[in-house]
Amino acid sequence: ETGVPEAVVPEAVAGAVEDGTEYPAVAPYGACGGKSSHPCGKSGACAACLPSGGQDFVCVEGNEWYSQCIPSVGESSDDAATPSEVEEKPEQEDVEKPVQEDEEDIVAPVAMAADPFVVPEDSEGLAGTTRFFDGCKATCSWEGNVGKTVSGPVQSCSNKFDENGNQIRLSSTNVRSACGGGGDSDEGGSVAYECVDRAPFSDSDQRYGFAAANSRCCECYELTFLAVSVDSEGQPCTGCSKYTGELAGETMVIQVINSGGDLGPKQFDLQIPGGGLGIFNALTSSPPNGPALFQDYEEADFGQRYGGVSTREECAQLPQQLREGCEFRFSSLNGSDNPGVSYKRVKCGFHP
Repeated sequence: ETGVPEAVVPEAVAGAVEDGTEYPAVAPYGACGGKSSHPCGKSGACAACLPSGGQDFVCVEGNEWYSQCIPSVGESSDDAATPSEVEEKPEQEDVEKPVQEDEEDIVAPVAMAADPFVVPEDSEGLAGTTRFFDGCKATCSWEGNVGKTVSGPVQSCSNKFDENGNQIRLSSTNVRSACGGGGDSDEGGSVAYECVDRAPFSDSDQRYGFAAANSRCCECYELTFLAVSVDSEGQPCTGCSKYTGELAGETMVIQVINSGGDLGPKQFDLQIPGGGLGIFNALTSSPPNGPALFQDYEEADFGQRYGGVSTREECAQLPQQLREGCEFRFSSLNGSDNPGVSYKRVKCGFHP
């Protein structure tokens, strides 16, 4: 997996919520409240906002799940708002400012100032994205890791391919992973690997894919790409990736099929062939419990260990079964590097 550094937040006076708990002031555009986006776990403002470059920022509630520090109007840094003051201010502004006839058509849920981006009204928070593909059996392929409401665990595959180049599925959920751990020794002479055709794709102009995250197995999320990068703690950040906003406003629906001990609480690690091997490698090395899935390839063929290949042309270095999924990153995702996203949980449908 490709990690992202945490945003550096200067020290400042903390804000306080009704129960008396104080929280550190938040950097511009950061999450300052919300049931899923701030440690307070409450709707509304939970922390004060830090000023930046002479501009004051205030905590504004976008919805019950997410509040954000956005530029204020007509305040000085000497009068930094506390969370309780922030909650009252929008109501005062609404009273004083007359509503224009067409205003309701242009009001954004949470809009930024210079180089703006918008958080959707139904957002449940912000998260960072990274990418990987290691070939290991997915966490959600173990029956004990999926809930009773799920139809069954994610199917794993063997290291054998049929005459058409299709990887053979395993029928047992208890075959041990090539990357380590216990379970049945094998099925048909093979330990368990990830199915290599489980890669991102598009259908009717909608992107779909799979990801690792610190979430329950098989949950689905709609990701809305932002114009900024976001770190693994859910805070907008500068310089934490090479992303330049090329996907802003577009969406992707993903299903969580894996987890990772190196993932942050607000991070979706997108499963993209050629996106980087990360910690483990069942594709080209000698994994603990079995042979490499593609023994005729070298690790160097897959690009950087963290980050993977850097151009669409380099996808041709990968095994044939992985090339289409690798090219998706450059054709559909515009070659973007770890874009920030707004997320919300959605009902899983026919896809992915």
